[in-house]
Amino acid sequence: MTDEIKFPLLKASDIDVRIDDLREIHYNGSSYIKCRLLLYKNARVDMKYLDSMFGPMNWQRKHTLINNELFCSIEVWDHDKKCWVCKEDVGVASNYQAEKGRASDCFKRAAVNWGSGRELYTAPNITFNLAQNEASIDGKKIKVAFGVSFHVGHIAYNEDREITELVILDAHGYGRFFYPASLKASYLEQHPEAAQAPVQYTQKPVQNAQAAPRSVQPSPQGQSQARNVSQPSGGNSGAVNVRSAPSPYMCLSCGVEISQTVRRISVEKTGKALCMSCRNKALSNK
Repeated sequence: MTDEIKFPLLKASDIDVRIDDLREIHYNGSSYIKCRLLLYKNARVDMKYLDSMFGPMNWQRKHTLINNELFCSIEVWDHDKKCWVCKEDVGVASNYQAEKGRASDCFKRAAVNWGSGRELYTAPNITFNLAQNEASIDGKKIKVAFGVSFHVGHIAYNEDREITELVILDAHGYGRFFYPASLKASYLEQHPEAAQAPVQYTQKPVQNAQAAPRSVQPSPQGQSQARNVSQPSGGNSGAVNVRSAPSPYMCLSCGVEISQTVRRISVEKTGKALCMSCRNKALSNK
């Protein structure tokens, strides 16, 4: 076994994204919810790369309980030295299925010792404002709406295995975070479908974000209600108006609301989210 082991750099599809922190931020008399995301890999990704690096029959894992702490050892067979080489780490329990989560966590940490996914530690600070329909505040507790999720749309590294480019998309495929910020223009030019924001929380840019703060209106029934988002200008997403709408999509040409099916078909045929009328016009002009 060579002394220099370089695991393949993680692809966008190998990386999972979760919300690590939620904060209510007050700005010019208004408030909005800022989230921080964390990039991570799951145990199946580590298994895949351990198999590809060493062969499925040439590595093994062991779990040991020491002082009530669960450790995982990943041993790799060294053909030159004719022995097992071991690297281990300790895990912490998760909020869901604590023991299973602890076993998985120590395995993933041990895999990092071998080099799997180590590049994720070079990720930038991923923060942006959530939209009105994505979260609500009930007293002091912030609740994320069902179905809100994010994933890596693009990632790139330098020769030192450090992250140099990163794009985070939401569940609808819209760009929410760009690193560096200068990447946004070129990425959206190549992926125009990521540029259109959902109607629920984006209608048009605010003329003056500081002059138009929106305050929280509590529900008259005392139930939790999503706060309106007021984003300072200059951020990754930009300041936006907020309103509710029955459909999350609109035509890029005429602005009418369209269904998800109509949007999908239009993007497939024209590369843009258009209503049926505008789509037919675009196709007839080709």
